Amino acid sequence: MKANSSFWTDELKQFQRKGRQRIRKEPNNPLLRIAAKYDCLEPETLYKNGCGIVEARGKEWLTFPYPTGCQVYGRVNDSKIIWAYKGSKPSKTFFGIRQTKGCSTLFIAKSPRECMLLDQMMGGSVDVIGLCTEVKGSLTSAQKQALMDLVSENNYSEIFLFLSCDNDTSKKNALRFSGFVYSAVNEVQFSGSVKLVDISGIIDKSIRDITDLVRTGEPIDDIGCILNAAITVDSTKAEEIQYESKIGLLNSWLEDKRDLDVRTVISILKELDPIDYERVRSRVSRKLDVRVSVLDKETKSEETDLSNAPQGFDMPEPWPETVEGKYLYSELVDIFRKHIIFPHHSAVACALWVMHTYVHEAFQISPILGITSPEKRCGKTTLLSLLEAVVYKPAVGASFTAAAIYRVIEKHRPTLIIDEADTFLNDNMDLRGVINSGHTKRMAFVCRCTGDNHEPTMFSTWAPKALACIGELPGTISDRSIEVIMHRKTSSDKVERFRQKNVSELSSLRSKLIRWGQDNIDTLEVTEPDIPESLSDRLADTWEPLLAIAKVTGEDCYKEAREATLKLSVKDEANTKGTELLSDIQNILKKQKYSDSIFTKDLTVELNDLEERPWSEFNNGKGLSSRNLAKLLKPFGIKSKDIRSGTDVKKGYEANSFTDAFNRYLRVEKATSATLLLDNDLPDSSPATTTEAVAGKD
Repeated sequence: MKANSSFWTDELKQFQRKGRQRIRKEPNNPLLRIAAKYDCLEPETLYKNGCGIVEARGKEWLTFPYPTGCQVYGRVNDSKIIWAYKGSKPSKTFFGIRQTKGCSTLFIAKSPRECMLLDQMMGGSVDVIGLCTEVKGSLTSAQKQALMDLVSENNYSEIFLFLSCDNDTSKKNALRFSGFVYSAVNEVQFSGSVKLVDISGIIDKSIRDITDLVRTGEPIDDIGCILNAAITVDSTKAEEIQYESKIGLLNSWLEDKRDLDVRTVISILKELDPIDYERVRSRVSRKLDVRVSVLDKETKSEETDLSNAPQGFDMPEPWPETVEGKYLYSELVDIFRKHIIFPHHSAVACALWVMHTYVHEAFQISPILGITSPEKRCGKTTLLSLLEAVVYKPAVGASFTAAAIYRVIEKHRPTLIIDEADTFLNDNMDLRGVINSGHTKRMAFVCRCTGDNHEPTMFSTWAPKALACIGELPGTISDRSIEVIMHRKTSSDKVERFRQKNVSELSSLRSKLIRWGQDNIDTLEVTEPDIPESLSDRLADTWEPLLAIAKVTGEDCYKEAREATLKLSVKDEANTKGTELLSDIQNILKKQKYSDSIFTKDLTVELNDLEERPWSEFNNGKGLSSRNLAKLLKPFGIKSKDIRSGTDVKKGYEANSFTDAFNRYLRVEKATSATLLLDNDLPDSSPATTTEAVAGKD
């Protein structure tokens, strides 16, 4: 679309017809110097885009032209921006759309100022247009038509969207808007790619938008890095975004922020997958004042019946030929190492866990794959995306209710992949109970009352589960998990990005895994691997399915699995306050003067004096009291009594009163190491470097 030389003239005439003053170009105007200082916009850029100076209300303002009017702004005290509309209100289309030149790349900026700044920075090598209104998540009809006309007239190979992504809400709106852009341009047979640029934090934490980037002085050097990190929007993501938009529309109606008729509500409910429908069905029934059973009947259809599998559960046909497990195992390990920064033994555990999802019914124990990281941006989302692409019947979500989990397991037996567990799991005891119940096959059931008659119904919770969170998993879930700890990659770490297009490439691998599972499930039911004696009973049960798979797969895999078992099991199992307290008391009683007994007061002083321990933080920093101590020791059957020392008789503890608790709950140090275990069990294994204490049996 070529520039229209008469565009600004027409706008000026319209501005004058409305009684406004004449627009001027003044190179030395202070307002232009302020724009250059704060907005990094040079006067030539402003003039090129049809901007100028106008006097109104006793002040001078910069003007921005739109197809149907002008927008003016100024600054007060060189800092605060004041916006005001003159002439017609700016249209809901794009700024600068008439100045496009037919370049191979199109940039869509979040505002007129960023539009001009991008054009200035790129030197006219790309077409740049800007939004005239705030991004609310969808294209207006005017924007959609204007964009379709622009794309149909130009042969763009790439479209980049520079939108606000500096918080969760703005990024969600930006992703949704990008999905609608993708859908719009593909209506005119657009063959290029649509990408969302999340500039926040890529170069530096202080750089949040294009203006910040230009202020660094070398924007062109950084733009390549920013574009390479852009999020590709494809058909799958666009469908996901539009699906989320419908959920958002329904939630707005439930919160009385929007009016919807009953037919629209029912049509949205019919398009929801079983998990999302389960989340909202009770709220919708209350708002419509109908029974849940009636709502279920109205929303039930051939496509959306809860007894039918969602699209994500579709699996390829089994591979026509026999497949050797060792090749599948090696390929899975290579895939994880190709895209994820973590040790080889973590990749081994993930590969075996993926294989176990295809033979889950062969075992009596279902190990949870726990994926944790100390902070965000450590690769958890990438790992979950990889798991989704290779596990059996994935059901992925960032928030589940207890009811949603047991209902979807009962109907579909999927592999649950749960993200953001730290945001909803810690305080939800019902949900934790459902997840924990699925660890042992014979106990993997919950009983709930269903229907209008409140009929007791048993629901299965037996399914593979992977949970990802920032920080630690809840103790009872961690105890049933194989934990993989993720860390943020450094500048020297190099991995390939996992993109949506890679998912289809893994279809043949899933087909081979299905065939391997069918051929080996009977063998795995009777396979009994050797469990390292260093593991506690719970850890031994948790690792047994993966070690059985490794044993059947081959000697090399079995060797690597044993090493991974020991390395990933080197963690402090006594991680509750009670067991931490026992450990510290054990060390204190090793002192000669406390070999027989210790006064309560002396014990609390010793504990509070320990550095980097939690005891001094009790009671708002006053330290652990005798009452706190007694409460923590009570579950172990340890009670204080009158202790005589010389002529003093005070409350205290006999040393031998702790012996039983020490033996039951603390590690027993033996001269046995992980290295010795590996050398004895697996000849020719490489020496391990971590000494492993032998845990006592529960």
